[in-house]
Amino acid sequence: MVVQTGSQETQIPFKEIDWFRLTVNQGNKRTWLPFILCATVGTTAFIAASATEELQSTYLPMAAALTIGLGFGGYYAGRALDREEITYKVK
Repeated sequence: MVVQTGSQETQIPFKEIDWFRLTVNQGNKRTWLPFILCATVGTTAFIAASATEELQSTYLPMAAALTIGLGFGGYYAGRALDREEITYKVK
């Protein structure tokens, strides 16, 4: 059997294969999950931060950091939800 990774090919005898794992990335949760998190929690944080007049210069950057953090965290959480690993055992 020939396995290709990138531009390199490796030959593996069938007798040496006990199992193999297939990883599939399906869906679009990594796209819409960050959008939903940023749209709901981030907008609420910006509204709450702009409502406070005395500490607005402190709360607005914190709300921006929270929104950006939710975006990145939502992307990686959605990517993990999109990923499916299937392990096959060869008999």
